[in-house]
Amino acid sequence: MMASRKRTAWLLALPPALGNIVGGLIMYWLGAVLAEPVIDPMIAWMGAQSDYSDALDMLREDGFWALMIVGVTPFPFQVGTAAAGVAGYPLLPFVLAVGLSRSIRYLALVALVRVVGAQAREWIERRQLEIFGGGIVLFVMIGLAVWLS
Repeated sequence: MMASRKRTAWLLALPPALGNIVGGLIMYWLGAVLAEPVIDPMIAWMGAQSDYSDALDMLREDGFWALMIVGVTPFPFQVGTAAAGVAGYPLLPFVLAVGLSRSIRYLALVALVRVVGAQAREWIERRQLEIFGGGIVLFVMIGLAVWLS
């Protein structure tokens, strides 16, 4: 669609970005509501309380950047947004991080389509595994940098 409507391609990135904010808010709410009755017992059963606690502390301290990373990489967006709800991350910075990161992601797709044209979709589909792998590597590198600092 973006390739066939190059002039309005930027506007086509808006609905998915807004939908991701709404979806992120739903996952945030589910994380907040299900933390005590579902998530905490599951973490205890797995014996991962210490790691879980560390992850929540990191999210509380560096939540904006963690959410930005989750929003632009292939890391499961739903996991990050639900974790923000579990951590009780403040709602306004949550919405800003999710909105900004998802907008960047979709605007980058628009830019790719505008530069490459219709072949962008085919290129993305052919290189899906490499893109996913690159995103995971980037996610790990940024995560290590945050953890080591």
